[in-house]
Amino acid sequence: MTKTFLTTAAVVCLFAFSAEAQYYGSQPYGYPGNTGGYYGRSYQNGGYGGNSEYNRGTYSRPASQGTRYNRGSYGVRTAQTRQKQQKQNALSFYVTPRVGFGGTFGWISELDTPYVPVFGVAGGLKFNNFRAELEFNYRLEGELFNKTVSSGSASAKYEMNYSQYDLALNGYYDFNLRSKWTPFIGAGLGVAKWKITDKASVSTSWGSDEEEFSDTGFIVSVMGGVSYQMTDHIALEGMARYRYLSVDADAGSGLSNVDAIIGARFSF
Repeated sequence: MTKTFLTTAAVVCLFAFSAEAQYYGSQPYGYPGNTGGYYGRSYQNGGYGGNSEYNRGTYSRPASQGTRYNRGSYGVRTAQTRQKQQKQNALSFYVTPRVGFGGTFGWISELDTPYVPVFGVAGGLKFNNFRAELEFNYRLEGELFNKTVSSGSASAKYEMNYSQYDLALNGYYDFNLRSKWTPFIGAGLGVAKWKITDKASVSTSWGSDEEEFSDTGFIVSVMGGVSYQMTDHIALEGMARYRYLSVDADAGSGLSNVDAIIGARFSF
């Protein structure tokens, strides 16, 4: 008799517990406006906290206290952040077209400093905070000297222009601030070829005369700037650059380039 009673009682308790679990599993815990939230299998078109649907495992707070948080969403966000960081640290290739404006210094006092547009393109590799690239630059022709001399009915015009192109291997270090803005510093070594065009035009039967001479030398560069990450694959950059050219252009021991440059970095 006792065994039968205990067995019956156990079955009744199990049934009651199951029914209660089914009931509370489908009912909201708390009510709109409290600080608890809804727990349950499903709640459709509720309007609690400004939301319209709550699923099993969902915890929602009133709109005045914040938005809905789903079970497991923190782990998803953490995984996404970790994957993005790993992607940024992975080895990647990039191409950067650049344009800027700069001057060349170191001439004798009688010659002007040519301020001209500068164009360049670089291709490189990025790993963690380090970048290495090969860069080509071309400086448009700039005027060094221009003078006209007249004598009676004859006149002569003298012009001297300067142009330069170079190839350099550069290295950079990016300071990771965990933001879209990334300052960087860099240095480079390369070779440069410059050319001076000397023109003389005389308004007589002598006609005109033009002479060119050029030289090649090594360049040493230092630069610094900042980049802004627009997307995962595109970054804008701006930098200032100083380069010393170890050439003797009848202007002492060498020449100097000082440039301000902007560019767009496309990563792959």
